[in-house]
Amino acid sequence: MNTTETRDFEVHNPDFSAPLKLQLLETLGSDWCDSSYHHDALPSISKDIRSSDGFSDSIQIWIPNAEKPDEDKGLIDSFMVQLGETQDIEAFSTMSEAVDAINAFEKNL
Repeated sequence: MNTTETRDFEVHNPDFSAPLKLQLLETLGSDWCDSSYHHDALPSISKDIRSSDGFSDSIQIWIPNAEKPDEDKGLIDSFMVQLGETQDIEAFSTMSEAVDAINAFEKNL
């Protein structure tokens, strides 16, 4: 899939999240792809990486679907980042904070 193509399936509020997803794909580069899944509340993008022990791994970003959170409605206002499949998910308030965390992580790969 081309990095500028996106799938929005049944995410909440694609009018809000789709432009953010496109901006992230353009910012992070061609190694990233849309990894949104049919019934996910949040769209996502991911990148395959090689972990420090030499195994395949990935970085994943879930993209916010709202400006204000409402857990009862499934609305999230943070960029959720997982820096490796076995790592905890971290929440970032802004796209630039998420990108900075990813760039710092990738420098250590």
